[in-house]
Amino acid sequence: MDFRENEFSAVDSLNISRTAIILLNPQEGLFSNIFSKLEFLNAFGYLKWLSHQTGIPVIQVDVIPGINRLADYIIMKERRSLQRVAPKSALDNGFVSRFNELVGDLKNKLIADSQDIFHSKAVEKELLSGKFDFFLIAGFLIDRAVLRVALSSLEHGILPIIVSDATSTYSERIYYECLDVISQSAEVIDSRDLMRRWPDQ
Repeated sequence: MDFRENEFSAVDSLNISRTAIILLNPQEGLFSNIFSKLEFLNAFGYLKWLSHQTGIPVIQVDVIPGINRLADYIIMKERRSLQRVAPKSALDNGFVSRFNELVGDLKNKLIADSQDIFHSKAVEKELLSGKFDFFLIAGFLIDRAVLRVALSSLEHGILPIIVSDATSTYSERIYYECLDVISQSAEVIDSRDLMRRWPDQ
């Protein structure tokens, strides 16, 4: 890959045989509280289409925290972050139904016991086995698992590409702040960038 400044394009550099789509924490409880439900549905719907067209695997990773002496503190912080949740919409039930349809048939599922998913042996074995050079990262939440996985992927020699409209969190302000932070170290695109290379029409 050519990493010279102003000449590198993450999308053009993608080798589909060396790429995986990593979907983090596709849980209804998280989705129902994000601020950008429709954007996620459209973007991840496209990623599923891209997977079917190219053979890029979609690998779901759910973070289920292990025993932690700071568990009560982590729960307290989670409750505070829920105070930023946008008001509910009359459209939410339809969005949740569509979300469950999109993620319900995924086959490749892994469990991690940490937001840094590579600490889990099963995840390490599957994702760091030498098969992949690129991760297209989607899922929740951008200020937790997505951020951690993006930075950790770099340390493991894999180029993380955040598909921004296929990620989200509770607060629009925090979402954009996180995208800015991630873009200082990794690649941030949106699904339209992928569509220019792989049109869905």
